[in-house]
Amino acid sequence: MQSSGQPSQQPPLQESDIPQLLQLLHGALSPDAAVQKHAESILASIASRTGYCSCLAAIVGNQGADHSARWLAAVQLKNSVNKYWRPRYDTGGLSHQEKAYLRGHFLQLIPQDDNQIAVQVALVIAKAARFDFPQQWPNLFIDLLAGIAVAPAAGGTPAPPSILLLRRTYVVLHHVLKELSSKRLAADQKAFADVAQLLFEHVWSSWGSLLQDILTRLPAELAAPAGSAPPQALLLAFERWLLLLKILRRLLLFGFRSDAKSLQPVPAVALVAPQLLAAMAALHQVQQQQQQSQQQRGQHSSAAVSHRQLSAMVERGMLKLIKTLSQVQQEHPWSFHHAGVLLSLLEACYTQLLAAAGQGPWSPAREALLLTCCQAVLAVLRCDSYAGRLSSNTAGAHTQQASTIKRMAGEVSGQLATWWGAPAQPPQLPALAAALAAAGSGPQQQQPQQQQADGQHTRQSALLVALIAGFFPLTHRDIDEWLDDGEQWALANADTASNLHGLKSCCHQLALSLLLANKASLAPVLVQLLQGVSACVPEGWGRGAAAAWPAIPGPPVPGPSGAANPAVLLLKEAVYEAVGLAAYELHDYIDYPGWLRGSLLPEMMAVGNQQHHQQADGSSSKHKLLLLVLPRAAARLVGHWVADLKATDRPAVYRALTVLLVQPSSADKQQQHKPDVVLQLAAVSAMRIIVDDFGFESEGFVEVLPAVMQALTGMLATSQELDTQTQVFGLMNLIIDRLGPDIKPHVGTVMPLLPQTWLAAADQSLLRIQALCCLSLLVNVLGPDSPALYPVLLPMLRESLHPDSHQPELLEDGLACWLVALRNAPGAAGDPQGPAIALLELTPALVSCLALSTEHIAMGMQLFTSLLLLGGAPFLATYGSQLMSACTAYVGEVVERGLLLMLPPVDLLLVAAPEQAAFVVLPFMQRLLGLLLSGRESAVVAANALALYGRLLLQRPAMFEQLLRNCTAAGMTQAMQPQGASDDAEALLLALTGLWCDAFDSIAQPLARKLAACALATLLKLPIKAMLHYLPVILSHISSVYLELEASSMDDPLHEWSNMMYGAGLWSGGQLAGWEDGGYDEGGLLFGHSLTTSEDAGGEAARREMLREAEPLRRYKVSKLLADMLTAASAVNGQQFEAAMAALDPAIKQQVQAMLVNSQQPQ
Repeated sequence: MQSSGQPSQQPPLQESDIPQLLQLLHGALSPDAAVQKHAESILASIASRTGYCSCLAAIVGNQGADHSARWLAAVQLKNSVNKYWRPRYDTGGLSHQEKAYLRGHFLQLIPQDDNQIAVQVALVIAKAARFDFPQQWPNLFIDLLAGIAVAPAAGGTPAPPSILLLRRTYVVLHHVLKELSSKRLAADQKAFADVAQLLFEHVWSSWGSLLQDILTRLPAELAAPAGSAPPQALLLAFERWLLLLKILRRLLLFGFRSDAKSLQPVPAVALVAPQLLAAMAALHQVQQQQQQSQQQRGQHSSAAVSHRQLSAMVERGMLKLIKTLSQVQQEHPWSFHHAGVLLSLLEACYTQLLAAAGQGPWSPAREALLLTCCQAVLAVLRCDSYAGRLSSNTAGAHTQQASTIKRMAGEVSGQLATWWGAPAQPPQLPALAAALAAAGSGPQQQQPQQQQADGQHTRQSALLVALIAGFFPLTHRDIDEWLDDGEQWALANADTASNLHGLKSCCHQLALSLLLANKASLAPVLVQLLQGVSACVPEGWGRGAAAAWPAIPGPPVPGPSGAANPAVLLLKEAVYEAVGLAAYELHDYIDYPGWLRGSLLPEMMAVGNQQHHQQADGSSSKHKLLLLVLPRAAARLVGHWVADLKATDRPAVYRALTVLLVQPSSADKQQQHKPDVVLQLAAVSAMRIIVDDFGFESEGFVEVLPAVMQALTGMLATSQELDTQTQVFGLMNLIIDRLGPDIKPHVGTVMPLLPQTWLAAADQSLLRIQALCCLSLLVNVLGPDSPALYPVLLPMLRESLHPDSHQPELLEDGLACWLVALRNAPGAAGDPQGPAIALLELTPALVSCLALSTEHIAMGMQLFTSLLLLGGAPFLATYGSQLMSACTAYVGEVVERGLLLMLPPVDLLLVAAPEQAAFVVLPFMQRLLGLLLSGRESAVVAANALALYGRLLLQRPAMFEQLLRNCTAAGMTQAMQPQGASDDAEALLLALTGLWCDAFDSIAQPLARKLAACALATLLKLPIKAMLHYLPVILSHISSVYLELEASSMDDPLHEWSNMMYGAGLWSGGQLAGWEDGGYDEGGLLFGHSLTTSEDAGGEAARREMLREAEPLRRYKVSKLLADMLTAASAVNGQQFEAAMAALDPAIKQQVQAMLVNSQQPQ
C-alpha cells in the first residue's frame, strides 16, 4: 500500500494556493470547534504535498498577514521540516529542488519583529541544518556571519547591522548549534569542531565588546531616578550578551575535545575562563553597589520597574556565568586549572553560599544562583580528574599517560587542600552561636579529633557548618506548607538527598561530599554541633504542659500566625538531618546506642504526651509544629542508622515508631484528634527500612503489630495521595512477608480495606498492583485457609484478567496473584474443594492472554500446570482443548526458551490424565514433530521434546500410531529417504528413531533418560526390518541408563535418590528457572518472592506428591522391559535379529547379558 505521505501522488501547491492556505490557518485558530477541526483535518491531508513548506514559508515572511496565522504557519513549517525534510519509511520527503529553494528562503525569514515567530523560524533552520549540514548546506554559518557583518554604506562609512538582525541571528545560531551539538557520530563531532573554529573569534569578540558596553552603562542606569524610563537599549544589549554567552558555552563544551581524555590543553579555555570570572566579579560588584544604594534610599519594595529589570538581568547574567564556568570545568578540568580560575571560582561560590546562609527563603532567582554555586563546588569535589581516578577512556592508557594524570592530580589536589584548609569563620547566625557556645561549655571529649574541632575553622569546616545551619533548617515557608498541607509537603521533602535539582537537595549532597573528602577533620565538627544543639534544648522541653517548658536560648524565628519558633530547635532538626545523611561516616564518632536511648527514643515517645497536653491546655496550631519537628527528625535519623541498631533496642524503636504512626490522643474520646501525616510518613519510611533490615526479628515486632496494622489501614482509608498509599502498601506488604503466620490474626483488619482501595483506585493502576501484591502475600500466609479471601480476590482477578480491561497493565500482576491462589488452594489432585472451583473458571482469561501475545508464556505455562494439578481430568475435559490450541499456535513461532516452557505442562497432561490427554495433545505433538524432523529446532529442544513421544509410546501406543498416521497424511515424509521402510509411516518412525538415538546423550535428567530408554526398547518389538540398523545404538543407550539407575540402585524404591528422581519430574527446576529468567520481580513489589514462596504451598505440594506416586515409570524396570522386548523382537524378526545380535560389539553384548541376568531377579 502506498503511503499517503508520498508527495508525488498529489499535485504540488502553487503560489496561487497561498490565500486558501492562509484561510485554513485562520480556521485552525477559530474558537468554533467544528471549524477548527475541519481546518486541521485539511491541513493534515495536504501536509505531504510538494510546495506545502514553500507556501508556509511565504506566509511567515508576509509581514502584512495576520500575526496569529503567521505564528501557526511557522509552527506548521517547523513540524513539516522535522517530518518531511528527510525521506522516511512512510514519507517520500521533500524534493531536492524544494529543499534548495527553502534553504535560501529561510535566511530571509530571520529578521522577524515578533519574538515568538522568530524563535519558530530559528527552530526551522535548526531542524533543516541537522539534516543538511555540512553536506547539502555547507555555507550556512558563512551566510549567517555575512548577514551581520559590517557593510560599507553608500558614502563609504561602515554601516553596522541592525539590532533586530543581530538579535535574531544570534537566536538562530544558538538553536542551530544546540541541534548540531547533540549529534554523537564522530563525523558530526568533527564537523562541529570545524564550526567552532569558524565562529569562535566572532562570538568571543562580540561578547567582549557587549560586556564592556554593559559594564560602562550599567552603573549610570542603576543610579537613575526611580521614575525614569526603562533603558531598552541596555536591556537589549543584555539579551544579546546572554545569547552570545550561550553560544560561547556550547562552542567550548562541544567544539573542543575534552582534555580529561586527551590531556591536551585547550587554548580557548585559557582565553575565555579568566574573562568570564572577571565578568562575574564585575557584575557582583555592581549588584552590591545597587543593594547598598537601595538600602540608603529605602527602595527595597518600591524600586522602579527599570531598576528591577536591570537587577534581574544582572542576577541572570551571574547565574549563566557560573553555570558556564562550572560546565567548562567539568569538560576541560586541566585547562580550567591551568587557566588559574579554579580556586577563584571556588572562592566566588563559597562567598555566595556563606553570605546567603540563614537568609532563606530566597527569591527564585537568588535560589537558582545559590543552587548553581552549590553544584559548581560539588562538581570540583567529585571531579575524577582532580582525584586521579582513571575514567573508562583512560583506564587502559599507557603507563606514562597514567603517571601524567596522577602527577597533575597531585598538583591540583595539593592546591585544593591548601585552599580548603585556609582559616575561615562560619556565618554569624544567632542560633549557631548559641549552639557552639553550649558545645564549648560542655564536657570535652577525650579525643584528638574533638580538640581539632574546637580550634579555628577552615574553609571546609566553615562551609559545612554554613550548609547545615544556613540551608538545612526549615524555613517559615516550610512551616506554612507543613501546617497547610502536611502530606504534600512531606512527600515533596521525603528524599531530598537523592537528586541535585533543588537547593536543599544539592546542599545535602555537598555536605556529604565534604565529609567524604575529609572525614577525620569534619566529623568532629558535626559531632560538636550535635552536642551544642542538644545542650541548647533542655531535656524536659516539649513534655507536659506548654507553660512548664524550659526556655530555649537564642532568638526566635518568625513563623505562621505570629508564632515564634526557637531557632535552635530548627537548627537541631537540621543537625539531625545531617547526622542521618552521614550515618556511615559518623559510625566511629557517635555512641549511637546511648544517644538512641537517651534522646531519640524519648523525643519520639513524647508525641502522645504532647498531643494530650496540647488538647488539655488549648494550644493552637502555632505550637503544633514545635511538638513535631524533633520527633520527625528523630524518626528519619533512626532509619538512616539502622545498621547500628542493636537487637536489644529494636523493640523500643518499634514502640516509638508506632507512637508516631498512631499518635494517641487524650482519654476524652469525644475530642477529635487527627494524626499528623508528616509524622506518620516519617514513621512509615523508617519502619520500612528497619523491617527490611537483615537483623529484623518478628518476636519483638509482634507486640506492636495490631497497632501498626490498624494505623496503616487508617492511612490508606483517609489518604487520597497515590505516593502515600504506595508507601503504606509497601510497608504493609513487607510486614506481611516478614512476619508470615504471625500476621494471620490481623488479616481481618486488612481485608475490608482492599475492596475499598480497589474501587477508589479505578484510574491508578500502580495502587491496584499494590493491592494485588498484598492479596498474594495474604494468600501465601493463609495457605489452606486462603478461600476466606476469595470474596475479595475473585472480583479483583476477574477485572485484572479481563481481555478488554481498561487497565491492561494489571494483567501481569493479576496472573501472578492467580498463580499464588492456585498453588495455595486446598483439595487433592483433580478434586478441588468448594470455592477453589471458582479459580478454575478463570481459565478462559488465560486462553485469551496466550492468544493475544507471547509475552506471558512463562507465567501462562505455570498457570497451566497449577490448573491441571488442581482440576485434573474434569478440568482437562472442559478447558484442555482451548489451552492446547493456544500452545499449538506457538509451535514454530517462538524462540527456544518459549518452546521449552511449554513442554512440562504437556508432559503433566500425559501423566495426570493419559486417556483424555492423548487426544488433546496430538495436534501439538504433530506440529512439533515436523519441526524436529526438519531440523528447524535446536538440539536442546529435541532432547527435551522426545520425552513426550516416549511417554505417549509407552502409555498410549494406539495414539502413537495415530500420530504417525496423521503426520504421514500431512505429507511430512515427502522429503525423507525410506532407507528400507515399506511405507511412509515406517519411514517417519525410522527418522524419529534416528533423531532419538542422536539426541539421547543430550538428555540430562535421569527420569527423562529412563523414559527414553524404555521407549527405545519398545521400538525393538516392531516388525520393521530397518529398525535393526539402530540396534547397536539403542542397546548402548539402554545399557548406559541401566548402569546409571538399576546397577547403582538409584531406581530402587527404597533408595533416597528414587524420591528425588521421581519427585522432580522430567524438567527439574524448569518451572522456577523459567520464572526467574522472566525477571518478573520489578519495582520491589515482592511478587517474585511471593511466587517463590508459593511453590512450597501445602496444597500444590500435596497434589504433586500424588502425581509422583502415580508416575507410570515407577512400574518399569529397564532390564525387565528390555528382556521382554528382545524376546518379542526375536519372534518377529527371526534370523535377521539373531544376526544383528551376533554382530554386536563384545562390550555391548556383555552389558546386555548383565541386564538379562538382572531381569530374572524379583523386583
